[in-house]
Amino acid sequence: MTGALSPQDLAAALSAHAGGYLRNPVRERRVTCQVCATPVDGFDICYPCREHRLQAGRFLADAVGFCTYAIDGRQSGHLMYGYKSRLSGPTHRSIVSLLVGLALTQHTSCVAKLRTCPVTHWTTVPSLNGRPGEHPLHQSAAVFPQGTEVPVEAATTQNPRGLSATHFRIGQQLPPSSHVLVVDDTWVSGGHMQSLVLALREAGAAQVSALAIARWLKPDRDPTREFVRTRLTPDFQPLACPWTSHACP
Repeated sequence: MTGALSPQDLAAALSAHAGGYLRNPVRERRVTCQVCATPVDGFDICYPCREHRLQAGRFLADAVGFCTYAIDGRQSGHLMYGYKSRLSGPTHRSIVSLLVGLALTQHTSCVAKLRTCPVTHWTTVPSLNGRPGEHPLHQSAAVFPQGTEVPVEAATTQNPRGLSATHFRIGQQLPPSSHVLVVDDTWVSGGHMQSLVLALREAGAAQVSALAIARWLKPDRDPTREFVRTRLTPDFQPLACPWTSHACP
């Protein structure tokens, strides 16, 4: 259904159904991590992203974008946790599909401009827990194909949040000029997404951009608690760029 709607229709529907509780990510130096947009206390990047950078360096994602925050214990958190449940109602899946549709139709060209390289391939992050059937995120993303899909399978792992290219198997060798757009639903620590980035690098990808629909926040301690209380007050802007958090590049 979302594939037949204009961007203005998608934005209006998203505002009507979820504009009251979704919040745009904040990109502000030493207020939020420059990689993952989580609140920080005067640092450029958060501890997990710093550890990933020390471990893998330049092989991590070239660009990372987010559509919204998902706050633990609040409606946005329930949305991202529940939309993939077999017991979830159609509203949750529709809202996530709207977020995916706006990001892919309106802002894939934004990351192409930022990286000065068109997106040639796309994929979604598969579940590491062996979830049967097609993942609802893949169902939504496949409506808006951006180049050629890269087949990805999850491998067995004892540490799904850790950083390792061995967490995934890539079904093809990628051309040396390829720019892969990876779509995931929720970024918690980033290990899941960045592991797939590493696997795609090993398969030959020249550039990899990562788009997470939501950046998970746990407001049980500062600086996140104060950040949620004071900074996440403006109304949700559905057409804001996931890569810049405001105007498109």
